[in-house]
Amino acid sequence: MSDDLFSIIDSLDLANVPDQEPVESGEYELQVLSCEVADSKSGGKNLVVVFKILNAPNALNVFRYYSLPTPQDDAEKQLRKRRFIKEFAQALSLEPSMLAEQAKGATCFAILTEEEYEGQVRNVIKKFIMPR
Repeated sequence: MSDDLFSIIDSLDLANVPDQEPVESGEYELQVLSCEVADSKSGGKNLVVVFKILNAPNALNVFRYYSLPTPQDDAEKQLRKRRFIKEFAQALSLEPSMLAEQAKGATCFAILTEEEYEGQVRNVIKKFIMPR
């Protein structure tokens, strides 16, 4: 049995599988892979969005977290959080009320930069490029 497993794993040619890496800073087309609400570390809720960088087959996915407004937030903080989510919906050319239903698979353009996080380089969205 273990010989069969070894043969299968050996046939996968894993030594030649490219690693996923961040892309260089610049403008990229992104596609939403998932858009879900999750608990935040602070006890609130986040909208967690995972993007695939199109035309970059070995690129790491890009994660974006939107903190959802809470009753404990002051009016200014609630407005700021709402603006970030509105901007995300606009970048996808979606009505904000349609995010939950239509974000997955939607595409947009954004300026990506590189940053180090916990010893690893990753891409982050610096700015969305709004559709015309």
